[in-house]
Amino acid sequence: MKEHRKTPRFGPLVIKTQVNIYGNKREGFLTNLSRAGAFLAIDDPPSDGAHLDVWALLPWRLGELRAHARVVWRNEQEKRDDTTAEIVGVGITFTELEQGSAELLKLYLTRFAELAAQVE
Repeated sequence: MKEHRKTPRFGPLVIKTQVNIYGNKREGFLTNLSRAGAFLAIDDPPSDGAHLDVWALLPWRLGELRAHARVVWRNEQEKRDDTTAEIVGVGITFTELEQGSAELLKLYLTRFAELAAQVE
């Protein structure tokens, strides 16, 4: 099935992430990432349309990713069969990247793509 994404996503990856959902601070993990958004693995995922603040420390000492985001879809139950596994969490779109975060995200995704190409 062809994906209809404006920006490519990179993963799998695991980046520990802090989120603030309407004043409720929680922890989750980014498991894929693009310039436009990410998948946030998190227990008791927030509702579609929820707004959240995201903070993650990017690998390779690149710095802090800080963004405002909105939930665009959610996966509430872990589903497993012989061929697939779905993680509980939400797909988020970045509505605003704080100062410097867009460049850090670009650097991270470029580095990730370079390393992934070496593995393939």
